[in-house]
Amino acid sequence: MEATANRRGSSTVKPVQETEKLRVLVLNEFLRLGRAPTRTELTQRLRMAMSELDRYLRLLERDDILVLGENGEITAAYPYSASQTIHKVEVEGKALFANCAVDALAIPFMIRRDAVIESQCSSCGTPLRIVFEDSRISVSQPSGIQVWYLPPQPCGASVKYQCPAINFFCNERHVEKWRSEHLELAGKSLTLKEAAEHGRRTYGNSLQIKHNRLG
Repeated sequence: MEATANRRGSSTVKPVQETEKLRVLVLNEFLRLGRAPTRTELTQRLRMAMSELDRYLRLLERDDILVLGENGEITAAYPYSASQTIHKVEVEGKALFANCAVDALAIPFMIRRDAVIESQCSSCGTPLRIVFEDSRISVSQPSGIQVWYLPPQPCGASVKYQCPAINFFCNERHVEKWRSEHLELAGKSLTLKEAAEHGRRTYGNSLQIKHNRLG
């Protein structure tokens, strides 16, 4: 029995390591390419068969670390969105997109580079601009930006059930107005500083390999 258990334990090591390598590679490729890497590009980088890659991608999707489209291609890899959203993050001439306001604030901490976030107030549509320099917010226009935060939901992928509600607002009055119209969403209002700190805690070490994270 012990020998059988050891063999089973050994058999899980490679999937865990390869899946974790894939997770970090996907995040790095988003930044390098300014878009989501394709499955073909990933197989070439990893020197891996497509069937094996798809297996690892499905493991990541199972753990809500990324989201796949019907064609198997990546549509989101938190904090990045493969499609255009209202949360744009400009980094070194590249326009990246985030799934929600907290994801947008997390990207500069994750990649450790200066960035400019452009979004809009979800109440009135006013354009918002946030500048990160040296891992801190140096500019916030307007000055009273708030973020509505919805905790993780148990019903499915975060990009579908959580992210759409996590948005920026011009000020506390606007977020409270929106909140009064969406009483079914049990979340909370965060200051810009609080939301940025949440993003830092969540994604600040995402580019580090964590060998025991997945299985």
